[in-house]
Amino acid sequence: MEDVVEGLDQTFEFFGGVPRFLVIDNYPAAAAKAHPRNPVLTRSFVEYCQHRGFFGDPCCSASPTQKRQLND
Repeated sequence: MEDVVEGLDQTFEFFGGVPRFLVIDNYPAAAAKAHPRNPVLTRSFVEYCQHRGFFGDPCCSASPTQKRQLND
């Protein structure tokens, strides 16, 4: 989780702010349970999202095109 936080903090600094919504992969540090409709985030990632003021939205598992579709 430390590496995730450090990487996200550096990303937010590079782009000059924190987004309101962040679509994330279902990586273990953030998603305790990948589920198409009801994913479960880890407590530490939820606390980080709340601290930074954004909503972390995991992609649907087994849907590699979802992030691209959201950005189109």
